[in-house]
Amino acid sequence: MEVAMLSRKPQKAVHSTDPGQSGLWLLLTFGGGVAGASIPYFATHSAAWTTGTTGGGTIGAAVGATAAAIPQFRDWVSTRSRRRQIAESAGVATDITEQPLESLRVHTSDRDITEFVPRDIQHQLVEHLNNGIPVLIEGPSMSGKTRLAIETIRSHWPEVPCWFPRDDGDIEKLLSSNQQPAANTVILLDDLDRFLSNQSLTLGFLNQWTKNSCIIIATMMHSQYVKHSDRANEKVSEWDTVNRFKKITLNSSLSTKEFNAIKLTSYANLLSQIESIGLGPLLGCAEAVRTAFADELKVHSRSGTLIKAAADWRRIGLGPASKDQLISFSKAHIDSMKQTSEWDRVWKYATNPINNTVPLLRRIGDDLWEVLDIIADEADWIISEHTFKSLQNITLSTQQARRSTIAMMLYGAPPSSTDAMFQHVIDTNPHDITILGDYALFLETVRGDINQAEQVFQHAIAVDPHHANTLGNYALFLQNQKGDTGQAQIIFQQAIEADPHDASNLGDYALFLHTIINDTDQDETMYKRAIEADPHNATNLRNYAAFLQYQQHDMDGAEEMYRQAITYESRNTIELTPFTCNSILETAHIEKSQTRDMYIVSIEANSSKTSTLGLYANFLETVRGETNQAQRMYIEAIEATPKDTYTLVNYAIFLGTVRNERDQAKIMFQRAAEVAPSDPYVATNYALFLQFECGEMDQAQAMFEKATENTSNESYIFGIYANFLFTVRHNMDRAQKMFQRAIETNPSDATALGLYARFLFATCGDMVRTQKMFQRAINADPHDTPTLGGYALFLHTVRGDMDQAQNMYQQAINADPSNASNLRTYANFLKNVRGDMDHAQNMYQRAITADPHHANNLGNYAQLLFAKSDDMEAIRMAEKAITLTSDDEKSLQTECHFYLFAHSPNHRKDSGRALKALLAEGVMTGDWSFEMNLERLRREKDPRLELLKAVARTLEDGDTSRLDAFEEWRDL
Repeated sequence: MEVAMLSRKPQKAVHSTDPGQSGLWLLLTFGGGVAGASIPYFATHSAAWTTGTTGGGTIGAAVGATAAAIPQFRDWVSTRSRRRQIAESAGVATDITEQPLESLRVHTSDRDITEFVPRDIQHQLVEHLNNGIPVLIEGPSMSGKTRLAIETIRSHWPEVPCWFPRDDGDIEKLLSSNQQPAANTVILLDDLDRFLSNQSLTLGFLNQWTKNSCIIIATMMHSQYVKHSDRANEKVSEWDTVNRFKKITLNSSLSTKEFNAIKLTSYANLLSQIESIGLGPLLGCAEAVRTAFADELKVHSRSGTLIKAAADWRRIGLGPASKDQLISFSKAHIDSMKQTSEWDRVWKYATNPINNTVPLLRRIGDDLWEVLDIIADEADWIISEHTFKSLQNITLSTQQARRSTIAMMLYGAPPSSTDAMFQHVIDTNPHDITILGDYALFLETVRGDINQAEQVFQHAIAVDPHHANTLGNYALFLQNQKGDTGQAQIIFQQAIEADPHDASNLGDYALFLHTIINDTDQDETMYKRAIEADPHNATNLRNYAAFLQYQQHDMDGAEEMYRQAITYESRNTIELTPFTCNSILETAHIEKSQTRDMYIVSIEANSSKTSTLGLYANFLETVRGETNQAQRMYIEAIEATPKDTYTLVNYAIFLGTVRNERDQAKIMFQRAAEVAPSDPYVATNYALFLQFECGEMDQAQAMFEKATENTSNESYIFGIYANFLFTVRHNMDRAQKMFQRAIETNPSDATALGLYARFLFATCGDMVRTQKMFQRAINADPHDTPTLGGYALFLHTVRGDMDQAQNMYQQAINADPSNASNLRTYANFLKNVRGDMDHAQNMYQRAITADPHHANNLGNYAQLLFAKSDDMEAIRMAEKAITLTSDDEKSLQTECHFYLFAHSPNHRKDSGRALKALLAEGVMTGDWSFEMNLERLRREKDPRLELLKAVARTLEDGDTSRLDAFEEWRDL
């Protein structure tokens, strides 16, 4: 089982909301008493905003006219008044029921747009909001997203306080004054990406408002949604914030139901145009805007250049721009040295409304401008390296500078150009912890400069030793890149101390404790803390599910966690794959020739990520045994994430071993190999499939070689390949070297140590050294099931230490109660050594439940049932075992035919002839004992006892001459 690897998180700016910074809560005393009447002024404050304190908002001092004369009180009132002004200016306490639509960020129109046509998705929107789920409406520009949100609020929550931050800085403005939206407030975040670009909205705030029963609606253009929601951006963008929303899509085109509804409205005379382009684009003058912009581009005008530059500015994610910024950026687009007066004329044209309705470039604040949504959303030109480079010569805010570096990294700008931009930004902001953290991630993941990345991480932490996000990323760096487990643990603990509620750090530390430290008690505590901090984090839920399944064997708890993870992951997540990278690139129209690094990062990252659907499918297959449902889930997972190598590999194994569809299994393995041609995990599993399911040893070896060539630190791969060289190729010298490589790579790899123990005994017969190697393997991992089972078998069959062997068998089964191999060998031990038939029968039944298609288990169980005279069930088991045996399992076929020949009159002739034919081919069963079958015949005084004793001896030594003395045998 492979759980999600430790991953990096986006850097986030930190905004203080410390309640200790809030205003003074003053109680005025008069003559030792506290007056208790509330001041009416404060009773009229809107309920849509509160201070950052945890205390109540009503003042318990009544003073009448004399109160204003007290300086302390006057200062306090002044502070509260300023806060109220800030709240109001930030869009708090907005009454949107009567405000004109143009003032609510709805596109201006040259028609009367008073009438609203309900959209089909509105019932989904209301349902999710009523369930306390934040909702993101995404879709093309002018599809009606903002209007739908406003009309939904007006119709369903008309009396509820509303916070509508219209300017990009409104969230920052409110929070920096230690105020928060009050409980049950409706929050409308139009064009959500505005607040992600300046980092004023974080996952922490979003979770806080959700827990406070706020109703949260957001909108976002589709092009921005693709960029922000994809895991390609997980390391450096606001991926986690976007994916906290339930996404619903609003299209420009109308459904049949919506179109029929328009026939009953004042828009009925526009039906032909609406059917062609949609209602929203028609009312928003989309066609006029497209035509005007296209005309400017056609004649290569300065206005076209200005609008194109403004569109690039927005696509990069730089937020609103000043006039000087856009003109400077435009000049860089064409290397223009035109006089300012000429650009003033261009500016006037670009900001002049088309059809007296909307301008191509609109003003949204004091010297703050942005291109019309539809132009940025439909932009179809390439963002060039030159465009990115030009940003170094433009005065940018700190947040804009940071966004430019992120955009360059994500959109495949040459690493050297991105590095230069980072250097430029850091020179300007040498103590900005967020930018330093981003640069460290860039150096690590794009440039591969591990040493410099470590220096930058250390410098960033020196700047701010309590920045939880940077500490968490540095801990991941230390573990994943440096292998410094001890220091990584120390830094993880510092990160959690800095922010005890950071769900990402808590989840990453839990995974670290689970997969690296193997601290079962502490890692469960951390998983629970992570989920408490963010109950909707699909990654943490998924990893906790794997922990419960594989460490705690709590299958019901694991299934519940998988289901919760699927619920939250399926909301929005687009998995990181080359396919989805293409989608981003096509949307942003980035030059494909410049994206090699992005593709490499995407493929490598995808190899360590898997969808929860794929994990749950594997759970249904291996734990629940629900193969039909598992197959449906595998197919659904692959359709959702077609490049998920883990799911492709697991489904390939499922097809080969459960469905016996080897050709289809090969196709799945080949798909996985195409996605990640250098992934040793894929190559190793494909090699094992070729070895055990197909018997194609040359191809299997080629895959093993490929796997070992592409890894230097995966000891289990070296160990598995060493075992192949030992058991299949019998190349003992090379196997010895590969085992040593595995153990040198990881001296605590229990699997490699256990396999090496078997190798040592087989090659040199050194029981003492073999036993020490087994014990070393068990000390490395007391729960490694194959090693425990192998050691039990060694103690049983080689050492003859039956008591210790039984103890090891029990430990192995406790470690994995569904391991069919260990259940079978323990059942054989109980049957043949202890003579405990009832206990052995229970073990066989468990082994067959764990693997219903294992012919050896069925054959062994058939022998026990015949010995107990349960002939009907025994016959069923033997017949099933024979049908499941392959051509290279003729000894097992012979064994089962002996049982039927001995105990089933209806099978004597057919099984006898089969035995005679198999013996003629030279097939024998070796030292397998048939004594319990013969003992039954003795008890029953069966007249065929001597014949069957002779057959049993012949199956051991192959001498068929003794059988000629028996007439029954001769007549077969």
